[in-house]
Amino acid sequence: MTHIDRKFLTRYPSFNQFINKSGEETSENEKTKDENQTPLELVEANYNILKNKLEDAIRKNFKMFSHFFERLIVQLLVARGYGGSVKDAVEAIGKLRDKGVDGIAQKD
Repeated sequence: MTHIDRKFLTRYPSFNQFINKSGEETSENEKTKDENQTPLELVEANYNILKNKLEDAIRKNFKMFSHFFERLIVQLLVARGYGGSVKDAVEAIGKLRDKGVDGIAQKD
């Protein structure tokens, strides 16, 4: 019976590409390090890798998310009776991350 572990999987280029961003072969030092880690340590290390990747993706897309949120709030204000239309509802006055007022809503 073949034991499938990281050492076994490193025979496959697609596995190495998945593990390494650059697709380079895993070094002998990394193989030894991973083999000496407990399953819990491996899970924690991989969790941290995924967490960092998610944080990077959120930071890269934050501006897009914030614009979506701003449009959503304007539509909510118009639906609640503030301003005459989406165009007239609010005036943006703030800057990103200035911790001040972001806009002024008009009430009919």
